[in-house]
Amino acid sequence: MNGSKYWQRALSLVDGCTPCSPGCEHCWSANMAYRFIRNPDLSDFSNSLTGLTSDGRPIFTGRIKLHLERLDIPMKTRKSTVWQIWNDLFHEDVPDEFIREVHWTMQRCRWHKFLILTKRHERIAQFFADRPDAPILPHVFYGVTVCNQPEADEKIPLLLQVPGHKWLSVEPMLGEIDLHLKWSDRCTHILESCNYFPGVKHSGTYQNKINWVVVGCETGPKRRHCDIEWIRSIVQQCQAGGVQVFVKQIEINGKVEKDIEKFPEDLQVRDLPWKQGVI
Repeated sequence: MNGSKYWQRALSLVDGCTPCSPGCEHCWSANMAYRFIRNPDLSDFSNSLTGLTSDGRPIFTGRIKLHLERLDIPMKTRKSTVWQIWNDLFHEDVPDEFIREVHWTMQRCRWHKFLILTKRHERIAQFFADRPDAPILPHVFYGVTVCNQPEADEKIPLLLQVPGHKWLSVEPMLGEIDLHLKWSDRCTHILESCNYFPGVKHSGTYQNKINWVVVGCETGPKRRHCDIEWIRSIVQQCQAGGVQVFVKQIEINGKVEKDIEKFPEDLQVRDLPWKQGVI
């Protein structure tokens, strides 16, 4: 696992998505998927998963395709691997039964690590609220994407109600963000006032804690500006709150830089929780 990539293999279980966040405007996944439209071997349905906006940007159309057959890939991979599950497992059109099958596979593959990232904070919280006795999987990280302050304020309280290890992907970072990582009394107040799903049962050290934050600027030719001080603030918040942090890429002199040796020294931080005692 080298450079700016914090996972080792991708497990593509959901093709397609629906834009639902400011971070979706220049979606790298939609851009990659659109490249395959010109592939004559793909079905018409697969080709319909992406389209173009009026200004020529690839975009997901809202249609999805599930790949239950790919669940045997980690089962057949005996070497311990960090898997990133793509795309959004908690998309509104993904059936609960499919999500349960994924969890059943992860439960049987305890020699791996799994990273799940969603933009659907309400769906993931509701999923676990409906299953208060579901086993906690210590080798699975559940994360939400946070691009700006409104998303942080809305999503973090619900993510904290999800049992298990939790992480935030602050990418693309589109403004200065207070992640409220030093929760204490403020955390308790927010959870009590936003406890939409009281059926969730927390356990031990998993309760009310963000374990890891990944932060990075937007990439691509039409990327939006990301001030280096915004990144620095996230790192400082994490370090002050005892939270692992991984700086993926930053903007220096108008260009995206992924080489950590070219970062300012205080931003040369790429914590990996599974290597540093969190899991």
